[in-house]
Amino acid sequence: MLTALNDALPRPRWMALSADPIFRGLVGLTVIGIGVGRLTQAGEPLAELTGASLVVLGVSLAAGLWTRLSALLLAMIWSATILPGAVATILASNPFAPRLEGFAILGALYLIYIRGGGQISVDGARRKRAPVASPNSRGRAISRL
Repeated sequence: MLTALNDALPRPRWMALSADPIFRGLVGLTVIGIGVGRLTQAGEPLAELTGASLVVLGVSLAAGLWTRLSALLLAMIWSATILPGAVATILASNPFAPRLEGFAILGALYLIYIRGGGQISVDGARRKRAPVASPNSRGRAISRL
């Protein structure tokens, strides 16, 4: 019964097209917010560098510009700087401390890395304007300018 209900739920095309930019935007805004928080930690150069990196890559991710690269770099920075603090907080206090969002963001970055920017992104717009490839006499594709 639940399977039939699940399968019967509508999937409008506008929702399918808007899912990627909304998801990217929300993850990007979360990363930007954490980056701004790190930037305000005056006197800690590593925190400021991490914060600046999070802000720049978060904007890139939200816009869908170099989406996969941004997601990969964010996942690396996230794993090296944010997650160790989350794990330490969980181990030092209540195991159900509200610090598990760091793992959720890492999962979201993985999903964005795999899916890419989607149709509604700067990457998607660049793909639409890319030069058309045509085969040359040896069968290899060459691009027309």
